[in-house]
Amino acid sequence: METLDRALRLTLGRKELRARASARPTPLRGAGFRPLLDQTIARQAVTLLHNHGDVLPLTSLRDTTLLVTLGPDSTGAVFVGRWRAYAPAAHLAAGAAFERRRFEQSLRGARRLVVLDPCAPSAAGSAADSALALAAQRRLPTVYVAACDRVLPIARDADAYLLSFDASPASQIAAADAVLGFQAIGGRLPAPGGRGVGIGIAQQRPRIGPPESIGMSAARLGRIEALLTEAIENHAFPGAAVAVGRKGVITYLRGFGAFTYSARQPVTPGAVYDIASITKVVSTTTLAMLLVEQNQLSLDRTVTSYLPEFTGGDKSKVTVRQLLLHESGLPAAAPYTREAVGAPEQMARLLIETPLETAPGREARYSDVGMAVLGFVIERIAGEPLPTLAERLVFRPLEMNHTGFRPATGISDTTIVPTELDRTFRRRIVQGEVHDEVAYLLGGAAGHAGLFSTAVDLSAFCFLMLNGGEAAGRRLLRPETIEQFTTRPAPGAARALGWDLRSPSGFSTAGSFFGAKSYGHTGFTGSSLWIDPETGLFVILLTNRIFPSRYNQRHQAVRAQLADLAYQAIEGPPAPLLPRPPRQSARR
Repeated sequence: METLDRALRLTLGRKELRARASARPTPLRGAGFRPLLDQTIARQAVTLLHNHGDVLPLTSLRDTTLLVTLGPDSTGAVFVGRWRAYAPAAHLAAGAAFERRRFEQSLRGARRLVVLDPCAPSAAGSAADSALALAAQRRLPTVYVAACDRVLPIARDADAYLLSFDASPASQIAAADAVLGFQAIGGRLPAPGGRGVGIGIAQQRPRIGPPESIGMSAARLGRIEALLTEAIENHAFPGAAVAVGRKGVITYLRGFGAFTYSARQPVTPGAVYDIASITKVVSTTTLAMLLVEQNQLSLDRTVTSYLPEFTGGDKSKVTVRQLLLHESGLPAAAPYTREAVGAPEQMARLLIETPLETAPGREARYSDVGMAVLGFVIERIAGEPLPTLAERLVFRPLEMNHTGFRPATGISDTTIVPTELDRTFRRRIVQGEVHDEVAYLLGGAAGHAGLFSTAVDLSAFCFLMLNGGEAAGRRLLRPETIEQFTTRPAPGAARALGWDLRSPSGFSTAGSFFGAKSYGHTGFTGSSLWIDPETGLFVILLTNRIFPSRYNQRHQAVRAQLADLAYQAIEGPPAPLLPRPPRQSARR
């Protein structure tokens, strides 16, 4: 790490570096502190010198990358391992003699080329020249990472050129994370008389990292284990998946318990759950935000102007905004499950024809019917079913690979956590198909329920919301749109547009400490998601608390206690070691 330390001193000077380091919260001591400091310095030092054609940030991790490491075979092992932990990759260790046929075989199926050069005398410069030339012939994007502190002549031949300053394990991890988008790129190459040169790119994806790196305590987060273990022993739920993150880092990600009380299948952080009413915000509200930005949906237009069949009484006065605020006057639930068995079209018609219970705008009354109707409005505008629309516009761009609606086939999927032993409607275990009866009768997808997801995927969604609508190399939403939809519309209001808000008094599933600007949602199956924009904190809890019976309410207190433990783990935000240059905006 000596090279990195030298680069920092050149940029900041010894006094400023020492002041910044002493100001940083340092909960770790002894052997644990130095690796964290090394990793922090390495991340801050990665410098992007050019980025032709906006090759970075990467918009997809699904495409296979060919990783070429120069020098001895062992060089770059940490870099390659880190990359493969997140994305598919072929690897070629290039020796002193470049083997064209071997390279061409490795290049088959690859969509980009990344070269790691340790800048050592044994590194094969000719191999790099040949690799870049062949990649250029195939029009493959190329990224060159120089693990040293000097600009190499070959830099001009790569689309993107980064310096990671040395080939230490910490620097290899930082370089891989920088290219993959798991950390911001903000380093600068020292320049006389100026603040240095370097292109800034914001972090694009949440990464898993130590709590201390973003000002949280691992010991305090460790108390979550006792909370969840006790909850399972008390039959609050058979199992749970938990994710806690802050400032782009997932600091706590664990599975607890099992699929059922009698099953041996353990819950992992990647377990797929029916998230019930969280569908309302992750799918329906997000699609509404996108359509508002595209001027295809107006919040103050009437629902009838989009759905002419939405008529009867004062229904012609109901606006889209009132649907999102749950002020439409529609009832909480649809009492039509028996009448519409086996007929999705009939179920949709009955929902649209549901009469109002109160005048529009008179009071806030949580309504599944209203959000289901909003789903019909979105489908009518887009001319596309909700499942394919949400996949195309939200889940695929955010790389939420295990999130989506599932068709109501009546066939169980044992890879998904079961929700309930249904003794009245379907009279069987509900597993791998939507639990909500109305969504089931609509074919599996609705504006109010039907979505399945994981704690990992929902962490990517929370990252989008906390990162101002930018993620995975794209701008999906504008910051002002997020603020519009998550801000309390009036003093004392319980809900924003689609989102729940933390109650200013009394019990809240967001606990006692989340800020006044916090927003989130819960799901009937036992799930909850809360985001605090003031601290950059998010907490996700996925459970099947209704297994075997929906009458279990022991999960309620656990939601709030989990949020409290996560918040109490905050010790203070670490100060950056390097000031950030203006960041490069993501694609829209």
